[in-house]
Amino acid sequence: MTNESIYFEWLTFTWLMDNLLWICVGMIISMLILFIFPVLLGYSIKDEAEKQQTNKALKKEDSH
Repeated sequence: MTNESIYFEWLTFTWLMDNLLWICVGMIISMLILFIFPVLLGYSIKDEAEKQQTNKALKKEDSH
């Protein structure tokens, strides 16, 4: 019995070097997706806060 795993026999240094570009492209796309969602959520929260402030201002004007 050897220390090599039967599941990762295909993962060699030459395979890694041959596919390094695609690995980097995949990682960059994943990173962009993960960073876009918090930005969109931040804009959504900001818009919601602005709507609440305008609603409060309108209610104060109506009550006077």
